[in-house]
Amino acid sequence: MSKKIMPLNIFLADDLYSSKDFDFFVSKNCKAYKIDGIDGVVGSCFIKEVKENTPKWKEFFESFTGNKIDDIITKSSSAVIMIKSKSRIFAVTFGYGRSLLEQSYFVADFGIKTALNMLKHDSLRSVDTFTIDDSPVQKKTQASLGTEISMFGVDVSKDILRSVTGFPLDGVPFKNICGGDNSLQVKVELEPKELVGYLNECLDRYGNDEYLKQFSWVDNLKKVVLSGTINSLDDLLIKTIKSKIFDDINIVVPEIMNEEDIEYFSFTRNKQSIAYNIDKALYFNSIEYSNFDIEKLKRDKLFAFNNQGSEAKSYSMYKCLSLEVNYNNKNYMLFLGQWFEIEKKFFDYVERELKTIPVHSKTFPDLERVIDKATNKEKLESEGDYNLRISNTQGYILLDKKLVKSSRATTSIELCDLADVSNKTLIHAKHRKGGSSGLSHLFSQANVASELILRDAEFRKAARRVLKKHCGTRNVDLIPLNNFKSSDYEVVLLILGCDNATFLTDLPFFSKVNLINAHSNLKQRGFRVSVASAK
Repeated sequence: MSKKIMPLNIFLADDLYSSKDFDFFVSKNCKAYKIDGIDGVVGSCFIKEVKENTPKWKEFFESFTGNKIDDIITKSSSAVIMIKSKSRIFAVTFGYGRSLLEQSYFVADFGIKTALNMLKHDSLRSVDTFTIDDSPVQKKTQASLGTEISMFGVDVSKDILRSVTGFPLDGVPFKNICGGDNSLQVKVELEPKELVGYLNECLDRYGNDEYLKQFSWVDNLKKVVLSGTINSLDDLLIKTIKSKIFDDINIVVPEIMNEEDIEYFSFTRNKQSIAYNIDKALYFNSIEYSNFDIEKLKRDKLFAFNNQGSEAKSYSMYKCLSLEVNYNNKNYMLFLGQWFEIEKKFFDYVERELKTIPVHSKTFPDLERVIDKATNKEKLESEGDYNLRISNTQGYILLDKKLVKSSRATTSIELCDLADVSNKTLIHAKHRKGGSSGLSHLFSQANVASELILRDAEFRKAARRVLKKHCGTRNVDLIPLNNFKSSDYEVVLLILGCDNATFLTDLPFFSKVNLINAHSNLKQRGFRVSVASAK
C-alpha cells in the first residue's frame, strides 16, 4: 500500500492499565477485529455499528414539501485501533471513535505535553485556554500566521493551556500538530506498517522536558501523579459530596462546544430530567449516597443533546467537577478530571502580593442576621439590603443597581455600589457566599467601571445623569465631566459576610489571583485601591 497523508488522533493509556485487555478501554457495544493485515503489530480494532437516525427537524421540513422524504437521514462512523508497544497501550481513533473510549483510563496531559515538546514556540496557529475565573471561561484564539504564545493574550496567572496547534520543530516527522489534554492530533505521510514507529516517537516526545524552555508557566498548576495523593484527594472529594454541601463544587462542560449544536443537558440516573443550562442540583439530588464512591462518580455522565434530540456528547462527571481543597498544608484543585497542585513558587508569589494590598481605613457595619421562617435557619442580610441600610445610616450615596450606559461596554454597568462623595471613594460590594464566582464579578466590575470613568467622556456624562436622577444635583460632581484625575479617587473592594480578621487569607486561591490582578490594573490607572470586609 502506498503512503498516504493520514490524520491520526492518538491517546496513551495510563501505565496502570498496561496489562489490561484491549476491550477494557472501549464501549461494550463495539465489534472487535483481530489485526491480521500487518505483521508484528500487537493490538485489536474496534468499530461501532453504524445506525441511521432521523433528524429532529425532518417532520418540520417535510411539512413544507407536503411529502415524506426518505433521504433525510444521518449516519456516523466510529472506529478505534488499540496497539501495544514499548509496554504501553495506545488508541488511535477515526471518525467519532473518541466517544468509544473510556477517557479516565488515558494519560490526561499526553496530548498537550507531547505537542508542546514538538512545536516551534513562535509558529503557533491556535491556542485553547481555560481561565480559572467566575465560571471557568473557555477561549479559543486563532492567528492567521504562526506566532508566539504572548500574541494570544494568555494570562499566565490563571489560564490553563487546554490545546495548542502549530508547526513542528526541525526533526519532528509530523506535518501539523494539535495537542489537547489527553489527545494528540497529527498529520503524517505513512504506510500502515509504520504506525507503531510513529506511536513510539510520540511516547518518546512525551517523556522529555523540551517544553520547559518556552512554556514553563504551564506548570503553575502541576498535575498530581502520585496515586496515593490522588486517592486521598478523591476520598476528600467524596466526603465533601456526601456532606451534601455543594456551594464550592461547580459542574462545567470540559471542552469548548458550539452552542448552536447543543440543545440541553441531563445526567446519569436522571436522563429524563433535562436542563437547558447545567443544573448541578439535578445531579446531586439523584445520587444514592449510601454506596456512592469515586468509581461511581467517574462512571456517571453529563449528557449533551443536539437539536435533533440525539446524544451528541457525554462526559465523565469526574471530569466535569471543579473544586479547590487544602490537603496536608498544600493547595489542590480538581479541574477537568485532574487534580492539580498549585505550584509553590506561584502560590508564594500570590500570597506575597496579597500582603501588599492595603485594608481600607474605615470599618463597615456587620451584616444583619435574621431567622428564615421557612427553614428556621439563620439567614444573612442580602447584598442589596445591606447597601440600602448603610447608605441610610453611614452617609454613603446608593448606586447599587443604578446602571450607566456606555458605547464602550457590551452592557450597562454600575458606577459602583456605594460612594463617599466628600472623600471621593467608590465602593464595590459583593457577598463572600457567592464563592469565586461572586468575587470574580466584584473585581471585574471594579476594573471595567474604573476604566470607563477614566477613559470615556460619554460614560462620565451618562454617570452624571444617573447621579443627578438618583442622588441629587449636589452629588453630580463626584464624577467631573472633564479633567478627571484618577489619583484623587480610592476604589474599595468590599467583601460581605466574612471574618474581618481573616477575610483575605480565607479567599479561594484563584479569587486571590483575581484580586491581585484587579489591584494591579487599578493602580496602573492611577487609582488608590484598598479592600474591606463586613462580617
